[in-house]
Amino acid sequence: MKSLIPVAITYRVKGLVIILCTLLALQISAQYSVSTCSEQGLRPITSDGQEILAIYLKRNAEGIGGLGCWVHHHPNGKDYVVTPHSWDSVPSSWRKGLIREAMQAITDSRNKYVEYGTMNQPLYYILDDVDRTDEATGDVTQGEKFWLNVEGECWMRSGVPTLRPESPEVRKQIFAHEIGHCFIEENVPKTAYANHDWDAWFDESVSEYLSSEVYKTADGEHQFSVAYDFDSLFTQPYNAYVLWYYYAKQKGILSVVPLMNALTGLKTLKARMNYLQSIEFDELFHNFLYDFTMRSLKDSGTGNPIPGPGINPDADFTLLPEKSEVNIPRGINFGQREIINIVVPEGFNVTLRPPQGSEGKFYSSLMPASANAIRTWDSPVELTGHCFSPMDITVMISHLETDGIGDLVIPYELHAKADCCTAEADTLDGCIIGTWEVDVSTISHLIDYDVSGTLKVSFENMPAGHLNATFNLRFDFDNGDYDTHKGTVSACVVPEGSAGPLNYFRLSGVSLGPENIHTHFYSRRGVFLDQKDDVIEGLNRFRFNYTTCTPDILTVLYMIQMSRVR
Repeated sequence: MKSLIPVAITYRVKGLVIILCTLLALQISAQYSVSTCSEQGLRPITSDGQEILAIYLKRNAEGIGGLGCWVHHHPNGKDYVVTPHSWDSVPSSWRKGLIREAMQAITDSRNKYVEYGTMNQPLYYILDDVDRTDEATGDVTQGEKFWLNVEGECWMRSGVPTLRPESPEVRKQIFAHEIGHCFIEENVPKTAYANHDWDAWFDESVSEYLSSEVYKTADGEHQFSVAYDFDSLFTQPYNAYVLWYYYAKQKGILSVVPLMNALTGLKTLKARMNYLQSIEFDELFHNFLYDFTMRSLKDSGTGNPIPGPGINPDADFTLLPEKSEVNIPRGINFGQREIINIVVPEGFNVTLRPPQGSEGKFYSSLMPASANAIRTWDSPVELTGHCFSPMDITVMISHLETDGIGDLVIPYELHAKADCCTAEADTLDGCIIGTWEVDVSTISHLIDYDVSGTLKVSFENMPAGHLNATFNLRFDFDNGDYDTHKGTVSACVVPEGSAGPLNYFRLSGVSLGPENIHTHFYSRRGVFLDQKDDVIEGLNRFRFNYTTCTPDILTVLYMIQMSRVR
């Protein structure tokens, strides 16, 4: 349909839009006052004699450089963004956007970092067109901070080619990371004179942590959390940001600077570890390992678990009925995470006691697959095993003893399960042996609720009757509530006789799979309730019958139809 707006009015509207866009562009270009580097008298020199602005202020033998550079003044009158002469005093839209982002990062970083310490020195951020990608290794330098021979200013630099692929939020987080180095230089002055390789782990990690608190949803730091190496000492540049994040959460943000200052004053690894033990950092470190491993350490921006590498066992031990302890030899390295996988054989429950026997101080956690995990494991635990499959238990141990800890033992007692299948062999009718798929619509007819999803059931004699089921079901109720059941189950199938055409059975020794989900959603309250215990109890009391059994069809509880899969 043609527009009913008169042509004259259309032209006026277009003209107004052009005027507004022009005014907006002028406003952005005039947002920051601009001067030249020469007018500002800038000549920063690094501690190793590098003149940072030489390429702009001096022409080299090939006639390159010497054209000068521009200084864009932050509204606070204290900080600056420096750009090459080729950018002009009024840069292109893309470059203008980068300048705005750098200015915003300066503002946001100052506002956040003064919560942790002081931010008094002026900041200078250079933006240029240099791609600082190492062609040999592929490593990309997205930002760098310079150490000057004269204190009082902080200079940083980033190249446009390495920033262009990132989102605006990530670019600002990169700027905030470099500004974090300026914060550390001012508040932990000894880092300016220390061996960078020695202190890089907290110089880089704290800068990354700080930047992640300035831009909480940029999530650029997650590239380092997933790279955290549990098999290396925690003094990992960048990757250890997540440990500093945890430390600040537990001890408060004002504890970050004092800990860095304390560490820079100690010049041996043993002295540093002894100091960390004296402030109970070893216990905090173990709790960090536990929470990070269990994905209960939440991102401050999204509230989602901070991503990590997961669990890879360092050793595996299978419990034997004729033994009473697991022997763990020396070799659990300090400042790392040791994961031990213990296998409980099928048909047994176990009493498991915490590790013992070391002359050094250590911490342990227990993470069984079918029970609640224990962060501080300091007393015996009774765990219920499976009738027909082994059960895995994860034990985590850590310490900060530089001289190591002695041999450890984990005492245990295996108890034969009394609730597994004990009936005679071949108790199930050969007709029902095999795998069946349930028509879930027939369950809906039986219980009068909507049921959707899949359910497969296998019957076998091994030698007594046994059932395995795999399911992914949802029960929808009239009031908007719903149940979710997903996973596997195994159980004994015990015959209870027959009456006419009906054959009766009950289940016992029910075991749920380690990844099972059984929840009830209360729509009015918007909460989920775990139902695992109720499901186990209900299945252990469950009785059923079948009336029809042909090579292809099995009818259970009068109307639930099952079709043979194999």
